[in-house]
Amino acid sequence: MDGTGVPVVKKETVGRQGKTEGQPAHTREAKLGCVFIQTTWDKEDYAVRDPDSTTYVGAIETAEEFGRRIYLEAWNGSAVGAARKTRS
Repeated sequence: MDGTGVPVVKKETVGRQGKTEGQPAHTREAKLGCVFIQTTWDKEDYAVRDPDSTTYVGAIETAEEFGRRIYLEAWNGSAVGAARKTRS
């Protein structure tokens, strides 16, 4: 998961504090996440993923809302569901 500021129109930042005290916000944070099944590790101990299992989510919302979004993606999508099936 990660996020970055993206420029938006003024109506999207009404009532939001900017980075500088007393200044309005000029951006909103777009959050992006990727969910996948890890199949193994490579020789440098990096996760090797199943490319067919990869799904992505993105939104401009609070961290709490996005946390639920990506959790549900993992739970309902390929990652957790497949891991549960392989253990059965």
